[in-house]
Amino acid sequence: GSEYIEDDDATPYVQTVGTTNGIAKITLHSGYEPGPVTISASITTAGGSTITANTPVISIGGGVPSDKWLTVSATKLNLGGLVFVGLETDITAWLADRFGNYNVLDGYAVSFESEVGLAIDSNNVTADKYGAATVTARTQKDGVCVVMVHTKGEEHFYDGSNGCAHDGQYNTGEDFTDTADDPFRDYDDDGLWDNGTTSTLDTTYTAGVNPFEDYVDAAGNNSWDGVNGIWDSDKQLFRNAYFLITGPPIIRFDVSTFTVPDGGSASVNS
Repeated sequence: GSEYIEDDDATPYVQTVGTTNGIAKITLHSGYEPGPVTISASITTAGGSTITANTPVISIGGGVPSDKWLTVSATKLNLGGLVFVGLETDITAWLADRFGNYNVLDGYAVSFESEVGLAIDSNNVTADKYGAATVTARTQKDGVCVVMVHTKGEEHFYDGSNGCAHDGQYNTGEDFTDTADDPFRDYDDDGLWDNGTTSTLDTTYTAGVNPFEDYVDAAGNNSWDGVNGIWDSDKQLFRNAYFLITGPPIIRFDVSTFTVPDGGSASVNS
């Protein structure tokens, strides 16, 4: 995977170093491909014997979340908020780097933003050693609630596409998934940002039907920015999760009165 120790010279996998106060140090360079690495250290004693020790397995990964792997799940999607306040659901964002490694993202920051209906304590939320960041949301109002989850990472690219080198890193000309620069709360779940008057890329948009959708102004330019046509290695990735805040069922009939004969039956639509 092009990894090497110390200098990338004629012997990138074997180096001889001295000691300082009995400690020998060496630097491992990751290269461009993921995978496990183990470093062996050997010394020769005065008597001519060789003593060898191995490091634990070192995992080499991409280092930042990839849009390909960003997933959101919840323990409950339907909460009885019409009846009870304080019902809870755990919302988890699952992260992994471009190679699918999650253990390299321990401590990575993730943001959760909710609209009315659910209250979330999202202070200092970070991914654990499994690449999972979890918050607890509680009911406070009825209706449909959208929770937007966003974190810094890179856009997914198709390594080796269009004749480019399959080297684990993005090369100009490779296909990639272009995502919006500004995360937004997709209230109508159509995948398009709506400004309350028109809808981006939506020719069937009806003014006044789709509400203005809140967004994170990543560039700070007071304007929603869509896709930019280039691969981004450092941008806000996001997903929307949808929750239904409900209550007990209400049964209504489509007729005001009906008669059931003695010993008979009748069908009534509800």
